[in-house]
Amino acid sequence: VSEELTRHGMKSLKENLFSTLLAEDVKIDTPNRLSSDIERRIGRMKVLIVLDDVKDTDQLEMLFGTLDWFRSDSRIIVTTRDKQVLIANEADDIFEVGVLDSGEALELFNLNAFKQSHLEMDYFDISKRVVNYAKGIPLVLKVLAHLLCGKDKHILLVSSMG
Repeated sequence: VSEELTRHGMKSLKENLFSTLLAEDVKIDTPNRLSSDIERRIGRMKVLIVLDDVKDTDQLEMLFGTLDWFRSDSRIIVTTRDKQVLIANEADDIFEVGVLDSGEALELFNLNAFKQSHLEMDYFDISKRVVNYAKGIPLVLKVLAHLLCGKDKHILLVSSMG
């Protein structure tokens, strides 16, 4: 969310979201409202929306106005590092994701990068560096592992020396 906002602004993000949901080009004239036609159509849809990296308590209100637009069985999942964003927006449920200890992090990284839980000594240095960089955050470990998965062993060894 934050990256999209920085590049294009809330109006653009809102238009992209509702255009995607309705599978047509949506233009929004009033920042905090939707046309009655769009509200009616959205209200009939069961949606799952995932918003990543929400930083400001006002972003959700600016984007959605009111959650009354959506069916009661719709779900909006918000990730944030600031718990106040969720509290201020009266989130139904808040789940805190913990970080992995270094052993668990190393195992997760190795399973995703090298398809093995026990590490070959050749990969130990780069694996430790990645795990330290990721600070035990599972998603970061998985993303970095997938970036390295299948890479030539020589390239990985050279990059770990740099």
